[in-house]
Amino acid sequence: MIAIVTKTKLDYAVGIGSEIPDLETLGISFCLKFRVIIFKDCQIGIQPSKFISHFRGIHKMSNCSRLQLGNLLDQLEPIDPSLIQLPVDSIPAIPHIAIHQGFICTASGCSFIVQSAKWMKTHCRERHNDTRLQQACLVQTLFPSTKSRYLVVKKVYPVSDPVEQSEEQLLSFVDELVSEHDQLDQLVENTNKVTSENLGEMAQSLLAEKDRLDKTPFWNGSISSTQKD
Repeated sequence: MIAIVTKTKLDYAVGIGSEIPDLETLGISFCLKFRVIIFKDCQIGIQPSKFISHFRGIHKMSNCSRLQLGNLLDQLEPIDPSLIQLPVDSIPAIPHIAIHQGFICTASGCSFIVQSAKWMKTHCRERHNDTRLQQACLVQTLFPSTKSRYLVVKKVYPVSDPVEQSEEQLLSFVDELVSEHDQLDQLVENTNKVTSENLGEMAQSLLAEKDRLDKTPFWNGSISSTQKD
């Protein structure tokens, strides 16, 4: 599971009354693994240099001053996208980041990942001379752009924020799955029982019809003159 900070109270203050609201109030989370600030509504990560302008410009939120947002950056210490080392192997999906259908090149030693099927086909043809060297997968990108770098994700969380999910909720989720499985088994058993009974009735009906036909005189198609009159 990718660790995400969502509710931590950041009380780094500059002067009286300048306490920074918690991340939940700001509508952001922080991915500890990659040290990236994530805007939950946008479902994207944001570069440190664009954080303040995005926060105040796109989201039109004025409850924090530039100084407070600067202090928030200092406390979280997000890193520049160019310094992030993305894993080649698949990882659990990062909460609050959009998930897309994508493709990964399966050629030996190649780690090309892209969202576009057309780009993947072009890559396989030009680099490997074989358009079959591709596999569909789920992908995420921390910083959407024309030069996005993608992560292959192997799991989609069943809830929007698994980090906040309590143990009781998880147990309840499992219980629901077990209950649905038991109901499905019962439905299959009842269906098989009804089908067997119906087949038995049909068999008896066919035997009765055969017995009736066996007792009926064979008609040769001829009609007597008396019958014609």
